Amino acid sequence: MAGRRPATRMPATGVGKTHPGAFLRAGIHEYPEILMSAELTFADLTALITRRTEAECSAEDLAKWSDRSFGQIGLDSMSMVALMADVEKQYSVTLDLDEMSRQSVEEFLAAVDASAKAQA
Repeated sequence: MAGRRPATRMPATGVGKTHPGAFLRAGIHEYPEILMSAELTFADLTALITRRTEAECSAEDLAKWSDRSFGQIGLDSMSMVALMADVEKQYSVTLDLDEMSRQSVEEFLAAVDASAKAQA
């Protein structure tokens, strides 16, 4: 993929600690479709986030910061809109951006799963 800048992490904050927003930087890129499970998991959400950003992100990082909002882990509003659209399309749910911006990552996963089950 010519012209794509390599993803980088921000400097660590203390010994063995990385800033929670360090792995997410804005930038939209096209990637092949990602296979998702029937229930939105940390791994699925990580795949969607890295698809829409220049991120070095792992499911373990996301799980570690699951009590934080998307803004607190470094997603800007444009990335949140793109992520919301991807989740709505993949899981056939309707999401609210204001609600999503207030929810923790863990609350977001639970809300998407509950909504998907209700529509099934």
